[in-house]
Amino acid sequence: SQGLLDEAMLEFKRAVEADPRIATARNALGNHYRRKGLLTKAADEYRCALHLNEDFESCYNLGRVLTELERYEEAAELYRRCIKLETDDPSAQYELGYCLCGMGKYAEALKLFKGLSEAHPDDWELHFALGDCYIGLEDYPGAITELERALTGAPEEALHAAGGHRRVE
Repeated sequence: SQGLLDEAMLEFKRAVEADPRIATARNALGNHYRRKGLLTKAADEYRCALHLNEDFESCYNLGRVLTELERYEEAAELYRRCIKLETDDPSAQYELGYCLCGMGKYAEALKLFKGLSEAHPDDWELHFALGDCYIGLEDYPGAITELERALTGAPEEALHAAGGHRRVE
């Protein structure tokens, strides 16, 4: 919390060295590696944490880093495990949908994103994801509808970060 990430990483390394069976320390160390862009090291720590304790956090963390490494099939399996552990968690469902898109399983992802969109109709990122699915399915009118909804709901800073411009009515 003080911004001393390298010092925190050393403390978590010490904790893991003192007792390699502490899953929370392994997850924390993995988080620090991930923030530093050391994704393979992060994945190794998350795998160890998952081996020690098959909980939501360990499955989700490993899934996220595998997604970043574009290992979508492995990540999707971990998100499915997350959903079994916490059936109502929207973040695991969203990440699973993202992986399904990455694997070209657009119809399956579309179904998942539609369910999430019904529960969270104002989430612009879900409309963006739905647009991606429709593009993958070559349903361009559906894609335009969802992407326009995403643009309408996106915060100004997201539009600027993406290089987009808000349409003036």
